[in-house]
Amino acid sequence: MSSFENPSTVGMQTARPRSKKPLMVVLIIVLVLILVAAGSAVAYAKFDMFKSPKTLYLQAEMNNLSSAKESLQAVKKQYEAEVLPLLDKPLHSVVDISDVTIDLASPNAELSKVMETIKKIKLGFDVEQNAKTNQTLTKISLAVGADPFINLEAAIDPEKMALRVPELYAKYLYVNTKDLDALKNEMGTNNLPKKVLSYNDLVNAVYIKEEELTAVFMPYGKLYADNIDPNQVTMNKNGVLEEENTRIEATEVIVTFNQADIKRLTSSFVEQLLADTVLQDLVYTRTKNVALLLNDSGYPTQEPSKEEFLAYWKKSVEDMKISADKGNIADGATMTLYVDGNHKILERKFAFTAKNESGQNNAMLIKAAGWKDAAAVNQTLFFVSSKDDKGEGGEMKIVNASNVGNSGGKGKFVMDVKPYGTSAANQAFLANVDYDLQKSDTKEAGIFNFNITVPGTSKDAGAIKGSMNIDTTKTGTAKDSNVDVKLNFTNVQGQSEVKGISFKLHTKQETITEVKMPVMTADNSIDASKLTDQQRLQLLQEVGINAQNFMAKNSALLGAFGVPTSPMMPPSGAMPNLEIPDDVFEGMTPAEKAEMQQLIEQMQKAQSMQ
Repeated sequence: MSSFENPSTVGMQTARPRSKKPLMVVLIIVLVLILVAAGSAVAYAKFDMFKSPKTLYLQAEMNNLSSAKESLQAVKKQYEAEVLPLLDKPLHSVVDISDVTIDLASPNAELSKVMETIKKIKLGFDVEQNAKTNQTLTKISLAVGADPFINLEAAIDPEKMALRVPELYAKYLYVNTKDLDALKNEMGTNNLPKKVLSYNDLVNAVYIKEEELTAVFMPYGKLYADNIDPNQVTMNKNGVLEEENTRIEATEVIVTFNQADIKRLTSSFVEQLLADTVLQDLVYTRTKNVALLLNDSGYPTQEPSKEEFLAYWKKSVEDMKISADKGNIADGATMTLYVDGNHKILERKFAFTAKNESGQNNAMLIKAAGWKDAAAVNQTLFFVSSKDDKGEGGEMKIVNASNVGNSGGKGKFVMDVKPYGTSAANQAFLANVDYDLQKSDTKEAGIFNFNITVPGTSKDAGAIKGSMNIDTTKTGTAKDSNVDVKLNFTNVQGQSEVKGISFKLHTKQETITEVKMPVMTADNSIDASKLTDQQRLQLLQEVGINAQNFMAKNSALLGAFGVPTSPMMPPSGAMPNLEIPDDVFEGMTPAEKAEMQQLIEQMQKAQSMQ
């Protein structure tokens, strides 16, 4: 050994480092497994690889429900932003109709004068309402040019109802709510409302919390999913949706229901519905709320007891099972869905053959679809058709295509009704509406052009073309709108005299601090439920005289419209030297008796002038 060699290094010159290949192989295998797993997850989630048809179908249904929930939440958000502020505060609404122009095919001089008068007429509605305090003040006015013709004022709050027509009687006629029953008996009617129902009243009566609704219907969704047999669902990944000149490649999912499937599904639902006390209580409570609301508002409605409701519920549910057991859906049913790569249902078709009461078969087809075409136009479609064994029936199709967004846009709405068989010639109906909308924070505008056609020779046949222009200005919660409406009639079988009609409509909505209800005093009002015989007679006398004077003042106008202006009272001589028995004046002061006698003399004088 050389003196220069280190004994510790002897033998190390032939040693080699250990190989790292096994570790690398393991790492590579792990990486490959991760990539495969991730790729499979993406393929499973995005491209539906490895999914069974049933899984794909149920995923599409869940996605559809999720989208529907989002849409409802958006509507709710808009409602809370735009409508609730109007319901939470007193609201003032105005509607005016004016410039009514009627274009006649062959007007004569007399008719032309009537048409000129109609064009001068202005009908106005002015309403102040507070939904929280149940106060409503309604004023209706009719004017001809600058001259008022007749006015009506009605006021309702929780304590009383009041009515006034100043042209006929200067004072308010009112009745306290607690005295309504007595007035109903006297008038022989049950149709006197205690309050004006508001939109808010109805919403509060039937309102259901979102989480409450979800909890109630979730078991039925699971029940439906559990009852779908995998053999019921087939899938074609090369399917094509074809509607309204649009062709979209999509996965076609077909779910079939034979008689056994329908009976199984129906039986499961019937059992759940009969046992579901939560849903029963939810529906019963809302039904009871509506009945109570109507009764409290003065609209007599039978309020069902809990026992009556449950008996009706049980019978309705059991009838559903009996219908399924009878096989009223003759050959089962087929549901076809077209689903895109994002699990969105583009179209749903439901086809089945139903038996009517006489045992005749009716082939039914229902379609509902929504998609975006190549021009980025959103299209929605609803279609239903029915045809019996003899070829009788019909179809209805509704299509809306639009690119309307936050700043507006254009669109087209079509409703097409086509009967089949012997009635096809005279019962068709086609409506087209083209619209152009503009929106901003302070302005809204819309132009609607429409065409309604009923072919054939029936009394309803003909065509109506028209337009409606709307301009709205928004300031805070206030909206002021002007609407121009024009209608033209062509070959309308029911009438041939009127060629067209046009009019203007003005509406306004704004929140106010309070409803300015009229204050009832002894000088400006009379309690209609507590009138004595003398007061009632005096009231009738005054109304009769004022009505006579009103008709005399407006005789030319009323006569032009064919309204008779002859005396409303018996002809002259029918009441000569009218004498009233002394007992009728019993309890009256000398001054009141003199006033009554003066009224009678005025009536006789008005009669003698006719």
